[in-house]
Amino acid sequence: MQTSIDVKWISHLGVTWDLMRGTEGATLTAGLESLLLPTFTPKTTRTARAAGRRFHGIDLEEFPVQLGVTVADTWVSRPDGAFRRGAQWIGLDAAFRESFSPTEPGTLEITSPSGTRRYIGRLEDIEAESMSPMPDVRGRQSYDISLGADMPLYFGDVVTQDFPFVESTAENYYGPTNLAPPFYISAGNAAGNAQVLNPGHVEAWPTWIVDGPGQAIVGVGDHMTHVPALGAGQRLVIVTDPHRTSVTDEGGNRAWDRMELYDFAPIPVGDQVPISVHIIGGGPGANIRLELVPLYLGPY
Repeated sequence: MQTSIDVKWISHLGVTWDLMRGTEGATLTAGLESLLLPTFTPKTTRTARAAGRRFHGIDLEEFPVQLGVTVADTWVSRPDGAFRRGAQWIGLDAAFRESFSPTEPGTLEITSPSGTRRYIGRLEDIEAESMSPMPDVRGRQSYDISLGADMPLYFGDVVTQDFPFVESTAENYYGPTNLAPPFYISAGNAAGNAQVLNPGHVEAWPTWIVDGPGQAIVGVGDHMTHVPALGAGQRLVIVTDPHRTSVTDEGGNRAWDRMELYDFAPIPVGDQVPISVHIIGGGPGANIRLELVPLYLGPY
């Protein structure tokens, strides 16, 4: 069980720097700032018909994360005591600074007893602290680094739940009240309502992965998305996040033209959030997978 906090920087180049242990030669020495709740504005309305106000949610504002990091070898990065100086240290320093980009985002990964959460941000500012005229001789330089994110939240581990095809007996799809013309789901089809977990602090947008054969209906509340008939081995991946909405097929090709009707919605916070997952005309191999990335206001 995790009993302390670990901090890693994973660059846009895929290189990992363990900033707590300093195994690569860069150590978090001044800590992290701006790690608590981001700045937000409550969304409310007032009415003349009643006292008080009505709460509609919050607007999150952008916030930076600041790191104080020292680039220098320690007995952790160089157990033999051969600390890098001169050209070797210059190479180390350049590699660390080049792991930050103002155009390509990297990931600040924070692991605590609460689990692992990630802040995805780009370089906004980097300043040297008390720049020595010859840091390569000392083999040491400290930096103040500021990161900015498009999404001012921390991402948790993906929550995944599968709803595979299951043979079912015939039943009236519209229930016992018969409020609509009879429509029966016969054996060889499956329909159901389920409950999923969103352990985050705010609502999150799901990704639906639908595998054929069969049609599918998925949704949250009254917001339903219809997936047309897929053959065995065919797949549609439906990303509903407004920041990166997409529909692709099993080959990764754009497939919006295969969508008949869609109405995307986020999944609220809770451990028993109801959703709808239906497979119609399914067969062996048919499956609906829900993937959800929880969003947190803080790193732990």
